[in-house]
Amino acid sequence: MVVLGSGIGIAGAWISKHLIEAYPFPTNFVYTFALAAAGVMASWLLLAFTREPVDPALKDHQSHREFFAELPALVRADSNLRSFLWARLLMVVGGMGFGFVTVSAQARWHIADATAADYTAAMMIGQVIGNLLAGVLSDRHGHKLTLQGGAACSCLAFALAAAATSPAWYYVVFGLLGMAGGAFFVSGILMILELATPERRATYVGLVNTSIGVLGLLSPLAGARLAEVGYGWLFAVGAVFQLAGLIVLTVRVREPRPAKPPAFEAGGQVV
Repeated sequence: MVVLGSGIGIAGAWISKHLIEAYPFPTNFVYTFALAAAGVMASWLLLAFTREPVDPALKDHQSHREFFAELPALVRADSNLRSFLWARLLMVVGGMGFGFVTVSAQARWHIADATAADYTAAMMIGQVIGNLLAGVLSDRHGHKLTLQGGAACSCLAFALAAAATSPAWYYVVFGLLGMAGGAFFVSGILMILELATPERRATYVGLVNTSIGVLGLLSPLAGARLAEVGYGWLFAVGAVFQLAGLIVLTVRVREPRPAKPPAFEAGGQVV
C-alpha cells in the first residue's frame, strides 16, 4: 500500500509539472492546489469508512491527570525508550533544513518551477525504494537497522546539499531524502510498537510522536535563522544532527525484537 501511495505521488508530481508548464501563473498553482485538496478530501472520506479492529489488550482506565502524571516516570523507567526518543529528536532537529532545499536551489541557481516538480518526482522515487528496502530489512533484521539507514540517507542528503555545485546534485539529494522518509515512515512507529508492551503501545506512540511533533514545529524556526547566515551552514548543521541521532541510535538503543522470532503456522506448516 505504501508503494502504491508513492507511485500515486510520482504521478502527482508529473501532473503538477504539466499544469505548471501549461498554464500561466497563478492559474497553474490554483489548479495544482485544487487537485491536491480534492485528493486529501477523497482520502478523508475513505478513512471515514475504515473500521479499526478492537485491541484485546486494554489498559486500566485512568483520569487525564493520572495519565500525564505517570509519563515522566515511564520515560525514566525505560532506558531503551529514553534512548530511542533522544535519537529521534536529534533526527528531527537534523531535518530543520528539509523545507529549505528547494528554496536554496531557487536562490542559488534560479531553477524553473517545472524543475521543482522534477525534484518532487525524484523524492517520490526515492520513497518507493526506501519503502521496499525498509520492508525487507525490517522483516529480516528489525526496525533499528531500517532507521539507521534512514538517518544515514538524511545525513548524506544534507551533506550533499551543503556541498552541491549545480542543481543536478539536488536530484540525488531529493532521492536520498525520499529513501529516508520511506524508512522513517515504515519503522518510525513500528519500532515503538515493539518497544512497548501491548497495553502501553498507544501511550508510547503518543509520547514519542507528540515530542517529535513539538520539536518539529520549532526546528524549522531555527533553520530559518541559519538560512539567513547561509544555506550551506543550514544543511551542514542538519547533517551533524542527523549523524548524532544515528550514533545514539546505534550505540544506545537495543533492538527490541528477539534474535529469532517465534515460529508461526502458515498453510499448515511451521515457518
